[in-house]
Amino acid sequence: MFLRSMCKSGLLVLSSLLFVSTGASAAVRQATASGTFDGATGSLSFLAGDGFTVEYVFNDDPAQASVEQHDDPSPEPNLDRFDAWGFDGTPYGATVYTAEVTGGQLSLAGVDVKRYDNDSSTANAEFVSFGVAPPDPGTDPNVLDILEYNGSNAVELIPDPGSPLLGEPADGVEISLNAIMLGDWIETTAPTTLDLPPSGEVYAYFFSATEYDAAGVEIGSAYAVLPVGSVSSSGLPTVPFLSPAALVGLAAGLTFVSWPGRRSRAR
Repeated sequence: MFLRSMCKSGLLVLSSLLFVSTGASAAVRQATASGTFDGATGSLSFLAGDGFTVEYVFNDDPAQASVEQHDDPSPEPNLDRFDAWGFDGTPYGATVYTAEVTGGQLSLAGVDVKRYDNDSSTANAEFVSFGVAPPDPGTDPNVLDILEYNGSNAVELIPDPGSPLLGEPADGVEISLNAIMLGDWIETTAPTTLDLPPSGEVYAYFFSATEYDAAGVEIGSAYAVLPVGSVSSSGLPTVPFLSPAALVGLAAGLTFVSWPGRRSRAR
C-alpha cells in the first residue's frame, strides 16, 4: 500500500543534482534536524526506533514566497491567527534521510512555512503524552505558538480556492517539523523572518510524518520529540551547492503525526 501510494502520487526522487547558483539570495536557509523516531504506527510502523536526519530548504524572507495565506482572525475556533508562506521551485524542498527508506532518502519538492498564533486545540494536550512539557508548571500546555516547516507530495482531495496553503491531503505523505513555543511568543517577539526561532524561545521540536490513502484516510504515522540542540539553521553557500543525488524508484514515504484540525497544502 505504501509503495503503491508513493508511486501513484507521482514521487520520483531527483536523478539530477540540485544546485544553488552563485546568485542565490542570502535569505535562503536550510533547517536541519536529527533524532530517532519515538513511535510509529500503521504503514510507517517500520520506522519506530530508527534514526533520521531531515533538511528543509526555504527562504526566511516572507516577500520571496510564491504563495501566501493570512487568516486574522483564523476561522478555526481554537486558533487566533494563521499565516503561511509557500516556496516552490529550486532550491526549495525537504529531504529525509533514514536507513529504513529504500535508497536512504526521500525528497519532496517545495516547502511551506506556517505560523500558528495561540493554538489552543485540545489536540495539543497530546504533546504531554509525547514527552513534551512546558518549562513553567503554571503555563497552560494547551495554548501554544507554533512555527511549522512542511513538505508534502500528497494530492489535494478537495481544492479550496480560499485556502491556497491548506488542503485535505490524500494519496501521499507529509513531513512536518514544528518549533513549539509558549502561547505569548508571537505577541512578545513579533517575528519578521521565517527562520528558526532563537533556541532560548523554543522548548521542544516535534517532527512527524503521515501517510494518507487515496480517500484521505491516515494509514500510517511516525513522530519524534527533539531537544532544541538537535535542530539548527544555516545559510546555503553562495558557491554552487550540490544536494545528495536522489535515487529513482524511491519507495518510502514519511509524514508526521497529523493533529486534528491541522491541514497542510497538498502539492
